[in-house]
Amino acid sequence: MNNFIYGAPDLPFGAPTFGKPISPDPTEFKNNANQHLPPNMDKRAISYAADHGGCGFWRIHWPETVINSHQLGVVTNSTFMLTDPRYYQGIRSVRIQRQVTPPQLEFVKFLRHTSNNGSKFKIYYEIDDVIFPEDIPLYNKAREAFVDPIIKKTALEIIRLCDYVTAPTKFMGDYYTERTGVPNKIIPNYLPKFWLDRFYSKSKIVENFDKNKRRPRIGYVGSPTHLNIGRVAGIQDDIDPIVPFIRKTYKDYKWVFMGGVPYSLLDLHKAGEIEYVPWTPLYQYSYTFDSLNLNVAIAPLQNNNFNLAKAPIKYLEAGALGIPCICQNLEPYKIAPLKFNTPTEMMDVISSLVKNRQHYLTESDKARKTATQYWLEDHIQEHVDMYFPS
Repeated sequence: MNNFIYGAPDLPFGAPTFGKPISPDPTEFKNNANQHLPPNMDKRAISYAADHGGCGFWRIHWPETVINSHQLGVVTNSTFMLTDPRYYQGIRSVRIQRQVTPPQLEFVKFLRHTSNNGSKFKIYYEIDDVIFPEDIPLYNKAREAFVDPIIKKTALEIIRLCDYVTAPTKFMGDYYTERTGVPNKIIPNYLPKFWLDRFYSKSKIVENFDKNKRRPRIGYVGSPTHLNIGRVAGIQDDIDPIVPFIRKTYKDYKWVFMGGVPYSLLDLHKAGEIEYVPWTPLYQYSYTFDSLNLNVAIAPLQNNNFNLAKAPIKYLEAGALGIPCICQNLEPYKIAPLKFNTPTEMMDVISSLVKNRQHYLTESDKARKTATQYWLEDHIQEHVDMYFPS
């Protein structure tokens, strides 16, 4: 069996470790693998991330970075699927993110076999989106990657080979457990303090409120998958219900879109009445979000299973900057104090916020306080307990 799949070459597994070549005898490897390690370094786990965008960082890379940098254990991430069983000796867990293809199924079969035959590590299926096409909205361009029935069949088989599904919300965890029979572990999406905390400034919030009093800046910061960028006929996306209100109020408010602009508003964008900021790399994203100088953020969603499974990331990101976020009154935003059911209600909440300075600053403080309760560094033990089960 190759050490790597997907066409990567075989590599020798006898490279020196701690000054001594690894023995081909798995028993000797197990006995020697953890020698001379610093405290807590006998806690080892492996992850296989499916992406290096937002999902990969929120769910995989950032938690692992904090674990490794605080020497709470060692989590190794690989994009190659390592199939030498000796690599898994002494491993506490393997976490695979959104694996759905037939070659990935064969790999997970290998992991299950290896775990069952001596290694005894836990296998976690990490997922933070709905991947079954019947529950992905037609306006979501990413749906195309999951419509092949083989993908759904393979994904179900992969999940059922795992010990647990890890997900950011109870709704999502229950969604997968009901469809697969696999129990779930819920670990919310936590904000890295090192990524977003540096930008908060109470004086800047006050200054922006006063400076933008004549035309407050209202922002939608979100993935273009929430927009009908494929222009599917007869389908409303997450923004469509509020488009008429944007048209009515673009002289009163400066509407700012980061990530994408609805086709139905392109004329206002071209006329300079609506501001558009392209998506940025993740580590630049926090700087860009801060530079928007928003007074209010909005988080509209359609009522569907895909959206109900979402985490309150947009509320938390805005809150970390002290920006009040007005959210759709749906499952993901239960923690948000400012919610709306209809576009009219949303506009009423915006109006009451930007007209009353004290009310606005009170809501800004609330948003910031909630966000600070979700710092990743303060909740890292939840990830440690998952990666390194007793």
